[in-house]
Amino acid sequence: MSGCSGSDKQIHGAGCGIGHAGELLQGVIRNDQNTEPFLVTLPAPPFTSRATVRYSEQAGDTVQPPWKTKALRAARIAWRQLAGRSGPIRLIVDSRTPVGRGCGSSTSDCVAAIRAVADLRGCQVPADDIALWTTQAETAADATMFELRPVAFSQRRGRVLRPLGAAYPPMRVIAVDLGGPPVDSVGRPVPAYSRSEIAGFGELLARLEKSIVRQDASALARVATESAAIQQSYYPHPRWQEFAAFAKRPGVLGVACAHSGTVSAALLGPGETAAEEELVRGLDAAKLVVLARYELSAAPKGEFTACLSF
Repeated sequence: MSGCSGSDKQIHGAGCGIGHAGELLQGVIRNDQNTEPFLVTLPAPPFTSRATVRYSEQAGDTVQPPWKTKALRAARIAWRQLAGRSGPIRLIVDSRTPVGRGCGSSTSDCVAAIRAVADLRGCQVPADDIALWTTQAETAADATMFELRPVAFSQRRGRVLRPLGAAYPPMRVIAVDLGGPPVDSVGRPVPAYSRSEIAGFGELLARLEKSIVRQDASALARVATESAAIQQSYYPHPRWQEFAAFAKRPGVLGVACAHSGTVSAALLGPGETAAEEELVRGLDAAKLVVLARYELSAAPKGEFTACLSF
C-alpha cells in the first residue's frame, strides 16, 4: 500500500463498497494435493454500502447500526494496519445492499469501513489488502473489493487465485430474490463435490476466462448456467426451477445464483430491451421480487427498481 499522510486535521473519512447478484462460477479448484473453494462473483454496482468513520470522544469503538459488528471489526483491523493514532472511533454504515439474500452485504460493509479508515488516514489501500482484512473480519468474503475486475477468488483465504481479464463483457443483469429465510453464508458447508465435478470446475474456469477475454457474453452465461445447475443440485431452492423456466426465452443468455442465499440473476445481451421487459413482467406476475436491473460493463449503467433491506 502507499504511505499514509497520518494527518490528525482530517476529522472523518468516507468509503464505499458494492454488493453482488450471486456467482457466475462457484466450486473448488485443485491446489497441490488439496482442493480450495473459489468464487467468481457477479458484481452489482446498484447495491452499495457507504461508511463514515471519525475519531470518537466516547470510551470504546461504536458502530451504527449496532448490529454491523463485522464492519466494525474490519475498521479496527484497518486501523491497526494503517498505524493510526490510538483512541476510539465511531463508524456509521449506510447500506443499500439487501441483507440475508446472498448479495454480499457484510462484505460491502467491511470494504466501505476499510476504505473509510484509509480515507481518514490519507491512505490508498490496494484491493488485495482489503480482501485479506475483510476475510479476517468475517471469516469468508466475496470479491467485490475488486469492483468490476473479474477474478477467481478464494473466499476463505481472502486472496485472488487467478485474474480472469480486464472486464466482463457487456450484458444486462436482472437480480431477483427467490424468497425464503436468510442463509448463513459462513455456516453453510462447501458441498461434497464428486471427482468428476471437481475436474469439471477447472474446465469451467478455463471456459469462463476465455469468454471474458473474448468479450463473449453468451459463452459466459453458459458457464454461469452450468455452475448454477451444480449448485442447485446440492442446495436447491424451491423456486429455482420456476425462475429458470421464466428465463428460457429469446434474448436471455443464461442464469446465475448465489452460493449461499436467495438471490439469482438472469443474464441478457445489452440490447435486449423487449426480452428484459417481458421477463420482468413475468417475474412480477409470479411475485418474484426484482431487486435491481443494471448493465454490467466497463462503465456500468444501473438503476434501482427496488433496494430492499430484510
